[in-house]
Amino acid sequence: MPRRRRIQRRAAGMALAALLALLPLWAFAAEGADPPIRIGVLKFGSLAWELDVIARHGLDRKHGFTLEAVPLAGAQALKVALQADRVDVILSDWLWVSRIRQTGSDVTFAPYGAWAGALILSPALKIKTLADLQGLRIGVAGGQIDKNWLLLQALAAKEAGLRLADAAEIVFAAPPFLRMELQSGRVDAVLTYWQDAAMLQTAGFRRLLDSAEIARRLGVVTRVPFLGYVFSTAWAEAQDAPLRGFLAASREAKRILRDSDAEWERIAPLTRSQGAAERAAVRDAYRRGLLEHWGEKERLAAKALFRILAETGGASLTGGQAGLAPGTFWAEDRF
Repeated sequence: MPRRRRIQRRAAGMALAALLALLPLWAFAAEGADPPIRIGVLKFGSLAWELDVIARHGLDRKHGFTLEAVPLAGAQALKVALQADRVDVILSDWLWVSRIRQTGSDVTFAPYGAWAGALILSPALKIKTLADLQGLRIGVAGGQIDKNWLLLQALAAKEAGLRLADAAEIVFAAPPFLRMELQSGRVDAVLTYWQDAAMLQTAGFRRLLDSAEIARRLGVVTRVPFLGYVFSTAWAEAQDAPLRGFLAASREAKRILRDSDAEWERIAPLTRSQGAAERAAVRDAYRRGLLEHWGEKERLAAKALFRILAETGGASLTGGQAGLAPGTFWAEDRF
């Protein structure tokens, strides 16, 4: 087996073991209580941190719900599990919610956070503008309709007249693999998720810009959370009190992570960060991404972003929709 594959499998196995070790804290229900909220959880990601905080501080009991974590392997597995009724709640983005609603699904979106992916460069590169990306080998986390990638393409076209998908060599892969490729010099830059971007900067790599800045330069100045809790509207109506209790616990867990450095030291093994500098970088990036407001202003900004993304991603992203589907956002202004 190639060395690279062995490394990837070993890292994935360690993460899964850490996640499964937490499950006894997350999977229980008192006799006679409402059914537990079944939430899909990826091996890596901030949701695992938040669920651990909820369990450790008894926020489930405080807010009157029980929780069952269901470990899943990737974003697509989350979506399949939700549609197959294996889980009640997942993290996903409102682009998918809007697209799936046109097939008759009643899923809806409640915001989770406004973290932004970033374009990280090799320190040897003297790049100052997007035009300088021409001819580079760029790693992109996610697929061809990843929102960060679509936004970067839109900005490159607007500011540099550059069709980035053709002007650069693009490699699509998972963030851990892209991180190794950048560190080894096999790619010149990576467009990756916020956690990996934060950790790479502590190793001397340079951030050119993040997706929040890209959105601003494209004319959308209001910060929009792409990532949110996704669940069935019918399920939400049937489980209104437990769901609202869970969302209240989620907000309280975020406040704990916002205010307590000691809490970050406790959950450090879950973050995949190595050493104090990486832990601090991830902590600070997490805090910057916490959502400050969710209301009509943010929903209008999301509609503007949808139009920009639709121009670049086309029907494969939107399913042929001209705008966001009605009901995409849950009718709740709290977050």
